[in-house]
Amino acid sequence: MMETELALALSARNWSDELHRFLADHGGARVRITAMGPEDLFGESFDVLLIDDICSFLTPRLVELVKASGREVVGVYDPAEFADGKDRLLECGVSDVVEAGAHPDEFLRVIARVARAVTTAALSESIPESPTPEISERRRQGVLAVGGPIGGTGSTEIAIGIAARLGEAGRRVVLVDGDETVPSIAQRLDLPIHPNIRTAIDILEHRTGPVSGVIHAVDPIGVLTGLPNVNDWSEVRPNQIVDLVGELTSVFDHVVVNVGSHIEALGFGGAHERFGISRRLLEIADRVIAVSLPTPVGIARTLGWLAEVDRLTGGTAVDLLVNRAPRDQFRRGELIEEITRTYQPASFGFMPTDDQVERAGWDGVLVARGRFKKALDRWVDRFVPEMAS
Repeated sequence: MMETELALALSARNWSDELHRFLADHGGARVRITAMGPEDLFGESFDVLLIDDICSFLTPRLVELVKASGREVVGVYDPAEFADGKDRLLECGVSDVVEAGAHPDEFLRVIARVARAVTTAALSESIPESPTPEISERRRQGVLAVGGPIGGTGSTEIAIGIAARLGEAGRRVVLVDGDETVPSIAQRLDLPIHPNIRTAIDILEHRTGPVSGVIHAVDPIGVLTGLPNVNDWSEVRPNQIVDLVGELTSVFDHVVVNVGSHIEALGFGGAHERFGISRRLLEIADRVIAVSLPTPVGIARTLGWLAEVDRLTGGTAVDLLVNRAPRDQFRRGELIEEITRTYQPASFGFMPTDDQVERAGWDGVLVARGRFKKALDRWVDRFVPEMAS
């Protein structure tokens, strides 16, 4: 008979070490992994997770994901330390509970009891690397990612303008600042930095209310501002952002995300991969809008950025908007020729320089009129007909 395979969430209490030693000496179950964070659980095969009420990464969402994969969760509590520990574990949805001071035999009885609920099919499977629906399912949900290379291309302004146009067309639209390098939508629209995307993730993880409750209203759209401090990027896992976007697609017709200019893979990977948030948002987008400047350096940087996007998305349609473009049609033709030598976007658009953009930025409002707005609105109406209809 196969031994039940366990995942133990790292604990400061003694039960974890004592149980591990007991199992090594007497058997009855086998510890497959000791998880220092939730990311350690995904991609691993086990039957039962043991986690205590003081674990820093215990959330109802984590329990939900583990149980949805066919595993069970046993909560461990110490009534002498926290009288409400058992209640908090049950509120998180754990399968069963056991006191931290119980003998290992009692742990095994509880483990055996919940392990009967683990299906035979689940025993041979691991929890998926991404605890979210497949990327192909995320596409078709109206997720637009807007970004561009370093150099101040104006991708944030483009993202705001696209969202506003969709909102004006009567669609329910939320604009999300997913730039983990230079989040700026809060400053651009004169919004408070709290609540923000981090607040929304906490609400989703702990099931404390609707995510829509932390979205700022900027008529005709909703806005979810970015990280309050760029140093917080390491505390947010990319898949949490993906989960959040998935939640938003159930409330809004379209989710427009502004992604960062840095999307290169730095090689170390993992749950806290640098630029992982922007990379994952690009992976799940059903449409990507790249923003470039009309200069030789700007075009070169954009082509490099687009190459990385292609590696990430595997063929998602990418539109290219040239911001602050020259009026001269000959020069625009030269820009198109230069770009199409190495890349063929799904569409081109040219956004003119407009003082109205600068004025709106100083006032913290949407661009209400001017050449920039007219050009961007025309592009949305022409090339995103399913969105603006």
